[in-house]
Amino acid sequence: MSPYMQWTAAVPVSAFVVGLDERGILSQSLAASDLKDVRPGSVDSSGRLTTVVLVTSHGSVTIAGTSFRVVAGNRLVKSTRISSLSLQAGVIRASGSGFGHGVGMCQLGARGMAESGLGVYAILDFYYPGAILTQLASYERYRLARAGALRLAARR
Repeated sequence: MSPYMQWTAAVPVSAFVVGLDERGILSQSLAASDLKDVRPGSVDSSGRLTTVVLVTSHGSVTIAGTSFRVVAGNRLVKSTRISSLSLQAGVIRASGSGFGHGVGMCQLGARGMAESGLGVYAILDFYYPGAILTQLASYERYRLARAGALRLAARR
């Protein structure tokens, strides 16, 4: 149900190299005409790019996958889970899946699970397998302790 399950992006090279320069990601400025190719680099265990290789007229430069996403635009390149990356006619083309950082819960997915009848524990177990849910001390006990009205046992 998520519109971000699969996505494609087209990033103008001119805007991308300006973003690299503005953020000081490369040691020297790069002209749009200097960028010859953009290639996927290494991938982590969840399938997200940890690096992206920029092939320039001065040689190859490796940048972090997260830096690539920020420079290209977080709303355009929705995740570092990029399955295809190339440079064609002055445009960086990327396709991938997901929308975010890959360490949390998909809000639309959780909503769909709830609408299909799954409860909160089943949904949390799906996204965070092995996590243990426990109840924290009540807010009232916390408030009393902060106000000094509740004496906590001293350590022996």
